[in-house]
Amino acid sequence: MIIPIRCFTCGKVIGDKWETYLGFLQSEYSEGDALDALGLRRYCCRRMLLAHKTSCRHTHTGLRLRFLAVSPPPEDRHREKRAKMTRGNQRDLAREKNQKKMAEQKKRQGAAGQEGNAGLSMDSRMNRDADIMRIKQEKAAAKKAEEAAAASANAKKVAKVDPLKM
Repeated sequence: MIIPIRCFTCGKVIGDKWETYLGFLQSEYSEGDALDALGLRRYCCRRMLLAHKTSCRHTHTGLRLRFLAVSPPPEDRHREKRAKMTRGNQRDLAREKNQKKMAEQKKRQGAAGQEGNAGLSMDSRMNRDADIMRIKQEKAAAKKAEEAAAASANAKKVAKVDPLKM
């Protein structure tokens, strides 16, 4: 059975009509008469019905052929086994996997797992971090004001020197 689909142009359901169409063809209808009997008078619906069935047939055939080309013969399927690792390799792989897991766990813990945050609630950590940020901003503003004052003092000195009088 074909999945019911609609014509892209007019929206009429045409996917469920394939079996009926084949029945008409077997009972000596011509292709055009069979499509007329199904109620598919528009060219878009006729084309859609025939193209959909053709694409389904090609897809099914192509998948089966690709599967047969890729899969090994039945007697070879049982011979394929995973290579057994030595005990040392297993230990090394398990150690690497555990290290990755611990690193991910440490990332997820975030600030709660750090020593400086031990015993502090989320609100107190946020307040502390906000205070630290304010102090940094005040220092940056003071430094900027100091640089601006130094620049303006240098500008005044430059303005007092007249190159023509030299």
